[in-house]
Amino acid sequence: MTKDNAINFAIDLIFTELRKAEEKHPEWPPDVIHGVAIMIGEAGESMQAAIDCHYSGTGTEKLMIELAQTGAMAIRNLIHLCEK
Repeated sequence: MTKDNAINFAIDLIFTELRKAEEKHPEWPPDVIHGVAIMIGEAGESMQAAIDCHYSGTGTEKLMIELAQTGAMAIRNLIHLCEK
């Protein structure tokens, strides 16, 4: 996969996860601390998936999804800040 294709794939994956999250949880916390805490929770899941991938030799698919979910929550935080 070329770098441009990888970038497009990553962005598509992040926005797919963003749409899923907005459908499942349409409300966003009113304060930045709880919003960032949600993102940090996703980052923790990304770390666990990275550990599993590295030490257990599991596939990268779970890690990709967790990273995309972390990116999606970063975007939700940015959107919330821009809406204020």
